[in-house]
Amino acid sequence: MTEEYLRLDSQFTATADSVPRWVLNVTGRARKRDADLARLVRRSYQLGAKAAGIGLLLALARTWLSFPDNGRRWERRILSSGFIALAPIAVLRWSHPPTTLNMGVWRILSFLDKKRPPARYEWVDLDRIAPEMILAALSCEDAYFFWHCGFNPVEIWRAFIYNQTQRKPGEKRRGGSTISQQVAKNLFLTHDQSYLRKLVEAVFTAVIEGLWPKRRIIEVYLNIVHYGEGAFGVEAAARHFFGQSAAKLTAEQAVSLAAAMRGPEVHGIGDSSPKTQEVRLYIRQRMAWCGDNLLAELRETGTN
Repeated sequence: MTEEYLRLDSQFTATADSVPRWVLNVTGRARKRDADLARLVRRSYQLGAKAAGIGLLLALARTWLSFPDNGRRWERRILSSGFIALAPIAVLRWSHPPTTLNMGVWRILSFLDKKRPPARYEWVDLDRIAPEMILAALSCEDAYFFWHCGFNPVEIWRAFIYNQTQRKPGEKRRGGSTISQQVAKNLFLTHDQSYLRKLVEAVFTAVIEGLWPKRRIIEVYLNIVHYGEGAFGVEAAARHFFGQSAAKLTAEQAVSLAAAMRGPEVHGIGDSSPKTQEVRLYIRQRMAWCGDNLLAELRETGTN
């Protein structure tokens, strides 16, 4: 894996050298000059996330213990339900999820509709996924993954402004979710747009960031996201669409799978519409502009 990262590092550096300097500054390449400060900020974010997640659990425990044994039993029941709901997050820190809510729904629908392809799911460890795939996913979905604590206020604000001022009638609402939020949503929740679901997602995200390392979050994400035609997880998708394992994915194949993450019904693997081509070009550019920084963080988090 180390040789692969070094090869990609030189590849992305060469590609990025042809990009205007001001673009590189905006996208973060110039951050190398302030590596020590950037590392301090990132560590502070991560410690803050862990403190928030653990603090939430401790607050629930303290509130539960403060209730008297007699009376107000409904409060205890609510808090007990909260503990039960959050317990799987701690378990999944080390064990692989056997399924998700979305996979279960897909299996039910495919059972009712025989024309619908069955769900495919096969777990693969992060060190057996091609580095190109990891970088494509990060560049496409969450280029600031290593520097936020589960939420990206800038992207949330951009999505809000776009949805309020630029979104066309009938167009899908743009989201500002991080990979951490998407893990919480894909593991435990539905995809409805209610405020209650968003609130629960935020709680799950805080706990995930508090209990899981970044490596585990991206590993779970790549293994549970839907890539289209019932293929859940990058290993199942690689074998279904390209006839090979996730470890052997090429850069172009990784870009196609990353585009499908944004909605396989719109940007499917076999789709060649101008909109899908535009998304794939965007991912390639992001990989070139952000690749060196992401590679450094991947190496530091132990993915090699």
